[in-house]
Amino acid sequence: MTINSTNLLRRTFVVLGAAVALAASLPAASQGTVTLSNGGSCPYSTMTVTPNGNINVTCTNVQVGGAQFTVEAGTITTAPDGAGSVILKRTGGSTGPLNAQLTISATNGACDTGTISLPFADGQSYVWPYQLHASGTCTISLAAASPNSGGSYSVTIATTPGPITDPGCPTPPSDYLYQTMDKWRTLNGSPAVEWNSVDQLRMKSGQIATYDVIRPDASIAMMFTQGQQPASPGSPITEMSVSKCRGVIDQSVSQCYYRGTFPNNNQIKIYRAAFNGMNSQELLGDRGCYAPEVDSNGQAQKWYVNVRWAFNVCNYGVGQCGFSMQWGESDPN
Repeated sequence: MTINSTNLLRRTFVVLGAAVALAASLPAASQGTVTLSNGGSCPYSTMTVTPNGNINVTCTNVQVGGAQFTVEAGTITTAPDGAGSVILKRTGGSTGPLNAQLTISATNGACDTGTISLPFADGQSYVWPYQLHASGTCTISLAAASPNSGGSYSVTIATTPGPITDPGCPTPPSDYLYQTMDKWRTLNGSPAVEWNSVDQLRMKSGQIATYDVIRPDASIAMMFTQGQQPASPGSPITEMSVSKCRGVIDQSVSQCYYRGTFPNNNQIKIYRAAFNGMNSQELLGDRGCYAPEVDSNGQAQKWYVNVRWAFNVCNYGVGQCGFSMQWGESDPN
């Protein structure tokens, strides 16, 4: 019995000794912060160790709400194919790295959509860019597991996309047409950006239609082509020009201007980036029209193709004669 009692006392002494050592290693009262099992934290005023080894902490200003995740407006550009950004921010909940789910949704294909998990350190923020493609609403939101919170910010794009105009351009004619490929896309306010989209364009003799110069997928050169359709007029004169101005037939750069009398397969070749070190129209020469996506300072540039036909008679009525317009990739050589 004596032996058992001795062993019991020794075990008790060992347990208490460990608890006292633990208590001695903790910061003094009101000089530390403890992390709670629910993800929050608190500064403590007193800390005691019970005989059974448990630690009692008296907290002040308990932070049980966890981290706050918000989405704030950065820059907003409402022009079609414009770009902008929002700020994704974490505040509070000083418990180390946390993941929040970023979700981007859209109506009418206004922007690219998707979901991604982002790691946030204490106080970390991101500047998150977005690309606008069409009219509609682009919604960017953050969500995190309880007790953390999330927020959302809605980017609303102009109801009707409109063209961007270079400040040095003249006012376009009142009857010019700002066009996109595929009529169903046009009616839904969504510019065509894919290869091989077709616009069955019809308009009056002498009228001008304007198309955005699209981004190439891989090739740095592409072809804008006019083809026949049943409503094509007889003996037309086709003119095309590439410039930063819409609604204008610009003949100042010969490689960016085309004139032809054949009713089918009139083309103009456009380079969207430097080719084999040729980074100017002068160096590119007669290969085609140099209309790069970005200028020498890395700033995005907007370019247009303007199209005009002249013909004597339209057998289908005024404004009812036209052609098929199409984008296609081109060998840059």
